[in-house]
Amino acid sequence: MTPNMASFSRHLGPQFLLLVRQQTAAGPCRCTAPPSPSHILLRLSRSLQIRLQPPSRFVQTTARAKPKFKPTGTRTPLTPSSTPAPPKTITPLSLATARKLNTSYLDQLAARGRTTLYEAPSHFWFRTSSLCAAAFCISYTVYQYWSSYLHPPEGLAWWVPHAFGVICVFMAASGTYFAMGTLRIIRTIEAVPAVAEALPRALLGKPAAQRPPIYILVHTQRMVPFLPTKKQPFWPEQVRLPFRMTEAVAAARPAPPSARDRLLARQAEREANEKRAQYDREHLMTVPFRDGKRAAGTAWNGISRAFFREGFAKIELGAWKYKIDVAGGWALDDGRAIDRVLSVKQGGAS
Repeated sequence: MTPNMASFSRHLGPQFLLLVRQQTAAGPCRCTAPPSPSHILLRLSRSLQIRLQPPSRFVQTTARAKPKFKPTGTRTPLTPSSTPAPPKTITPLSLATARKLNTSYLDQLAARGRTTLYEAPSHFWFRTSSLCAAAFCISYTVYQYWSSYLHPPEGLAWWVPHAFGVICVFMAASGTYFAMGTLRIIRTIEAVPAVAEALPRALLGKPAAQRPPIYILVHTQRMVPFLPTKKQPFWPEQVRLPFRMTEAVAAARPAPPSARDRLLARQAEREANEKRAQYDREHLMTVPFRDGKRAAGTAWNGISRAFFREGFAKIELGAWKYKIDVAGGWALDDGRAIDRVLSVKQGGAS
């Protein structure tokens, strides 16, 4: 092979080999003479033209005919910077859904058995100071009314018995105020399953189909000390609060806002108790004086509450009003259980 033919075959490359393979696969050539180089070049140019030709007119027409999106109308598309997304609205629960949730919670309390919803603290000093003040005022009123108003001593001016009469009225009113302060104080509020066999007689008037799964048993303190508490059963709708117990508990004993702050507060209280106990062990001679100081503070707190009645709120049990201690009382789940079981009086303080 000459150098010209070698360079020619080198320029043909794989296209020439592909053409030769196609001819070989098609079978032996019918012609007697081998194909000339011009014939080979003609076949090669046709194959290259087929490979390099542009897409058909149908494909081009289809590509041009594809419609482009054009916004309709005159409004401009919204952008996040110009128009913010509307806030999510929270749809309140319907009355039927709220009643269903409340009924399920009452069923849970009934399944737990007898559950204490509220328990008042000890009112020993409050009741003692109130009764002592009432006894003193009433005794003074009786004595002065008998000795100074009905039977005044000889030689007194005419206006003295009348002045003692006004004083006796004031002292009698004060004694009544102190005595009435110890009445109708709620000791405990319990949720008891409404079993038909053990239902109190006062609650049998309600039809069985309308009875809730629990009833409320209220223990109230009596005026005379050392007497057992008075038990009164009510249906949940008969006990009405003028406020939400959670708000009252939060106002009386504000808790730290976060869980970390509550944990730190409990840890600080525990450390303070440990330091006080260690100090008491190291200073045993002065322990009675410190205990007496704490007892005097508790007594003074009870005496001051007897005068001002702070920390008490009114609650309706049926047709009567009773007092509940929201300053020092304990409520289940910080008052949430009472809010879900009992009803709040319309127009009451919240």
